[in-house]
Amino acid sequence: MTVLQLLALGIRLGGITLLILSVKEIVHADQLYSMQLAVPNLDQTGYALTSVFLAVGCLLLSFLFIKFPATVSRWLLPKTQDESTIIKGSFDEFQGVCLVIIGIYILTWAVPDLVHNISRIVFLGELYEYNELSRREDKLYLFSTLVEILIGLFLVFGSRGISSLVARFRYAGRT
Repeated sequence: MTVLQLLALGIRLGGITLLILSVKEIVHADQLYSMQLAVPNLDQTGYALTSVFLAVGCLLLSFLFIKFPATVSRWLLPKTQDESTIIKGSFDEFQGVCLVIIGIYILTWAVPDLVHNISRIVFLGELYEYNELSRREDKLYLFSTLVEILIGLFLVFGSRGISSLVARFRYAGRT
């Protein structure tokens, strides 16, 4: 694996992480915007425009990092003729290992968030003070957490791994 390939892999992995965090921050921005709507005579235009600009910018940057990591790494590396190999082994194997690591990292924060969000909805759902705004916020958090878990599972198991895992559960006990 060359220096260019190694940097491109890091850029792609950073793009995947940026995509996940961008989706999470969109939910946080919606939560803050909803709270600001409750305050009378408060102009939210600046906040809304800033949030949209940052969200679109982060999503475009993550798309650039995921789709064109080699181009970005060529921009970052100094121009040299030397393309020496740093790591023995194929690029696909190394990328697979890194994607699994990122998937495990995503699952380590998403699974506790899932338990927290479900417990908030279940235990606070009967309280009078738990208003519609809080319910909406918790449902948005739950949805974003489920998306994070799906992405984490996909990164850990991959498309072939997920289909073989489903087949293993479907045909468990049959010979």
